Amino acid sequence: MQGVELFKELLTEYFDRPWVLYGDPDVDGLISLKLMTEFAEMLGKKYSYYVNEHRKHGFVLNPSSLRGSLVIASDFTITEKELQVIVDNDVAVLSTDHHKCQSEFISVDGKAKGIVINNQYPFEPEEDRYLSGAGVFYELICSIYPDFKSKVREALVGVTLLSDVRA
Repeated sequence: MQGVELFKELLTEYFDRPWVLYGDPDVDGLISLKLMTEFAEMLGKKYSYYVNEHRKHGFVLNPSSLRGSLVIASDFTITEKELQVIVDNDVAVLSTDHHKCQSEFISVDGKAKGIVINNQYPFEPEEDRYLSGAGVFYELICSIYPDFKSKVREALVGVTLLSDVRA
């Protein structure tokens, strides 16, 4: 997936910031969040987490309340414009998604930096388009940290495929 190297760079650059893990309020989003918490714990990192109320999708937190944080988000769309506002508030963002998105890779700089990795970009391989949000996060992390790979996590990602409609 395009952006893996930048994800690694930004994770290293902003590693010491407080981590906020942000999941979507559905099966795929909550399993993504579980994978994010396991990833943080594997790295020995403390974190807080957030899930939108009332099944509302998307980034709804006030960026100014997150100043100085690293937000790792999964399974919801963040547009380039939204991402710019967030990083201009000194919030670093590492987002993975699988929903329909713009045609160009999203990476922005401001007071912090942010990226959106998405298997639905038109330049991503067709054979990877089936991945759920949890699948995109899982495959990305396994490509950087092979020790993260496990049968249990693969099974959880499989459950998300049952809950999301994909070709």
